[in-house]
Amino acid sequence: MDLVAAKPACPYTTEWKLIYQARDINDTEVTVYQPDDGTENGLQWFYTATCDRAQIYRENPHCTNCCRGIDQNRFTSNCIPKKSYVMAYVKRREQSQYEWDWIQINTGCSCAVSNRHH
Repeated sequence: MDLVAAKPACPYTTEWKLIYQARDINDTEVTVYQPDDGTENGLQWFYTATCDRAQIYRENPHCTNCCRGIDQNRFTSNCIPKKSYVMAYVKRREQSQYEWDWIQINTGCSCAVSNRHH
């Protein structure tokens, strides 16, 4: 098997992003602290990955969110975001102060496969 030519089942793009709203470890929406004083001091940047739906569509316009390499006659497949938890300085709606807590961010794209029922 030639690993150099290997491709992920679900194409994705990565980028550093400023996130302002997120979900915490309990799936509660929180506000992520981002300073608004005009400087970049204290900005919270997060390295994220997003499923590349445009690439998926270009490769297979008949199945706009299918995983690469899956026999669509036998299986259904779907590229779905994979979430991870990272620390961030956040505030909940009912709180007046920010605190450090875990938030969910998209860090990958996974292939979900199930049997096609005939």
